[in-house]
Amino acid sequence: EGASQEKWIHRDGEISAAAMEAGDFPAWSEMGRTVETMGLAWFYSQEPAYAERGVDWLTTWFSDSATRMHPRFRYSASAPGYHDGGRIGLIEAVEPLSACLNGIVLLRGSAAWSDALNQAINEWMDAFLRWTTTNPNATPALEHPNNIGTWTEVLVARLNLFLARPEAIRERAAIHLPARIAAHLEPDGSQPPELVRTLSHHYCCYHLQAFQRWAEIASLTETDCWQFATPDGRSIRQGLRFLVEHHPWPFPNIKEPDLGKVAELVEHYLLHAGPDEALRRDLEGLYRLGVRNADSRRRLLAGRFSLE
Repeated sequence: EGASQEKWIHRDGEISAAAMEAGDFPAWSEMGRTVETMGLAWFYSQEPAYAERGVDWLTTWFSDSATRMHPRFRYSASAPGYHDGGRIGLIEAVEPLSACLNGIVLLRGSAAWSDALNQAINEWMDAFLRWTTTNPNATPALEHPNNIGTWTEVLVARLNLFLARPEAIRERAAIHLPARIAAHLEPDGSQPPELVRTLSHHYCCYHLQAFQRWAEIASLTETDCWQFATPDGRSIRQGLRFLVEHHPWPFPNIKEPDLGKVAELVEHYLLHAGPDEALRRDLEGLYRLGVRNADSRRRLLAGRFSLE
């Protein structure tokens, strides 16, 4: 009890095992991964047990009044001595919730699905979207100047996609995505705020992944952000070229750079943005180094999502 009141020390790139064990993130992350796994397992096997298990998890987290989670992240990423949560902690919602939504889209086609569960989940996601975009404990995440702000925009876009609100996706992408590319990428593709971090390679990849996810969702509303470039050349593409051209990685990084993540990002760009000879050669160069994209789960999910 006493130790929890002491001011924590911020160490960039390091995760507190005590915080992970004491908080809700492990359970939240497990929920997202499990629902997505059950959705994939049911979709590809048509075995009812997988759908039933996925629906059980969703009912517990989003529908059952005795166990459902509140649609807010008020105390996320709290840090004793700094703040009691919310704000930038909203980024902890993005990946698990995206995985959960993937699973929901797949499970909707199963016999285990019900109108009541569908309504409960839609109401929860709508309430969470309102909280994310209007509550003072959440909106600082959208305004944050590095990858946190971009990933929070991805969260908003993903929720709007799930709730079938194309105009909201189109409007935010048309205004905010180009503005964030212009603000956070240099003409050479570098990301200065990420390059000074202790895991600079990871965060440069992570931020570009957010831009790609956002552009992918926007493209479903016929909004093309893949090809956007400022007059001086700032673009998603240039960010990828910077990653490929800087090998070995000359910037701070306390772990070995993950070239597989670079390959994944380049593959994803070529898939959605169209042919690009320079990036194709870059990708072949990575392959010659023995690098491969290990994200097979995204391949299983490819093409499963649209505005309903």
